[in-house]
Amino acid sequence: MASKAPSAESIVQQAVDLFESRYAFPEKGAEIAAKVRDRIAAGDFANAKLDRDFIRSMTKLFRELSGDLHVGFAYFEEPQPMLDEQTFEFGQIDEEDIAEARVQNYGFYGVRRLAGNIGYIDLRTFAPAEVGAETVGAAMTLIADTEALILDVRQNSGGKMNMIARIASYLFDEPVQMSSLHNCITGETTDYWTSAEVPGRRFGAKPLYMLIGPETFSGGENLAYDLKQLGRVTLVGAKTAGAANATKIYTLTPHVWMAITYGYCIHPITKTSFEGVGVEPDVAVDPDEALEEAHRLALPEISKSLERDWPQSVLDDFKDEVSQELERLSGD
Repeated sequence: MASKAPSAESIVQQAVDLFESRYAFPEKGAEIAAKVRDRIAAGDFANAKLDRDFIRSMTKLFRELSGDLHVGFAYFEEPQPMLDEQTFEFGQIDEEDIAEARVQNYGFYGVRRLAGNIGYIDLRTFAPAEVGAETVGAAMTLIADTEALILDVRQNSGGKMNMIARIASYLFDEPVQMSSLHNCITGETTDYWTSAEVPGRRFGAKPLYMLIGPETFSGGENLAYDLKQLGRVTLVGAKTAGAANATKIYTLTPHVWMAITYGYCIHPITKTSFEGVGVEPDVAVDPDEALEEAHRLALPEISKSLERDWPQSVLDDFKDEVSQELERLSGD
């Protein structure tokens, strides 16, 4: 005889017990658990149907109570493997991680040259550096001779901190410290630095712009925040989501997974992060117009430094290209 499927109410009870015991901030976790238990006692979930809509409502509830955008639930129609919490290792990479990174081209959705010899990279996620370093080197080498760089993280959903540091390594001439990650389960803090040596060519200290917006999440925000604190970037667009914490996935049932924050970021300069507040742009524009605005901002910077040891004909053609594109973007 098949075992009875768990009820929605039992899933809530299981989730709240796990949340209270695992959430990175114990006092806050206990406070939230008490509020959810009050709703269980009031019968709020007694007649609920366990389906995708209910699981979405649970994500909304826990996020409203915690203010933590990394807390959430996922529902699967088909049963999924039960993750073994005892064998979970932070930072481990499995075959699924590698396959997903490869399918997404390790986060690099587009690399091209814009008019005025400005580099553009559409960066959607941060794959593990262990598998994506070669692609980073190839992409950064491709734009190494551009005069300025625009990094587009408007649709970046986050990823691995070691990849964030790897990409940032191409934007500095000397090693710098990025945000650290404190693991509340192990009590350990991992520091992240840019690398002194990288495969391929560095972009270096030339003008750098980043496009950000409300869909810039977690790791995408982390890169923007770190570069801003280090005075290395001009941010163009709108405020980001404000999700700085790190999460671990737990399986409540083969059909329901739960993400619970286990750690938080700390920047060496601010001693805090962008959790709950997001990252503010230096130049506020509609995110849909951010690329054009960053391009317009970059061209005058290039014009200021057009003293090149180039053949005069090449220099003249390049100056014309910059001037014509600036006129187009300015609407003149």
